[in-house]
Amino acid sequence: MERMVQVSVFLAIICAVPTFGTDELVRNTKYGKVRGILSAEGQSYLGIPYGKAERFSQSVSVQPWTDIKSAEQYGPQCTQPLVFCQSAPSSCNTEMSEDCLTLNVYTPPRAKSKARGHKYSVLVWIHGGFYQAYTAGSPYFNGLALASAARIIVVTFNYRLGALGFLKIPGVETTGNYGFYDQRLALQWVQDNIHYFGGNPNEVDSILSFSNTSCLSYKTCNIIITAIQCTLDLNPCKI
Repeated sequence: MERMVQVSVFLAIICAVPTFGTDELVRNTKYGKVRGILSAEGQSYLGIPYGKAERFSQSVSVQPWTDIKSAEQYGPQCTQPLVFCQSAPSSCNTEMSEDCLTLNVYTPPRAKSKARGHKYSVLVWIHGGFYQAYTAGSPYFNGLALASAARIIVVTFNYRLGALGFLKIPGVETTGNYGFYDQRLALQWVQDNIHYFGGNPNEVDSILSFSNTSCLSYKTCNIIITAIQCTLDLNPCKI
């Protein structure tokens, strides 16, 4: 009898402890399911593809997938001069590729979440680099600690850089703003999908590095609700 009581107490304790099964880390998106990784600070969903683009062409949304896509590693960084990696090795921790349009979602620990149905505010962190360098997979832009401390969802993403992102050739029918198209597409992805991760699409802020103060324009005012300029008092949305 005493042994049965001990077993019952043990089972009660086990059932009372919150656990994370594999399915707890699977999230839906508009394009398919993704599986992230769990840590003490929260959950990370890394390298989620948000767009595809031919060279010197406007990016478009990715095609849907059927299997659960692993979101446990950063995607490749967009092509850029090696000199930037040599001067800041820690900012170049992934391979380079022209197929680089991926994003990362960081969420706070679910165990600390508020009442069921609560939606977190969202911070989109657009990396700098003077439109030529860096990647959302850099440790500089890891948003997990911020998501945990501020109780928000943080999103970072890659966009095309340098000539592949901004080259304008006179006499050729190209816009030269491919990197900006990528940014807009990523912001639209956030609007369409962040609720799957517990985010509120009506509470989306954007934080920009120094070289990105021209990223926000009238074209993104309807996507970003509030614009936070880190380094310049510039607000084209007139919020």
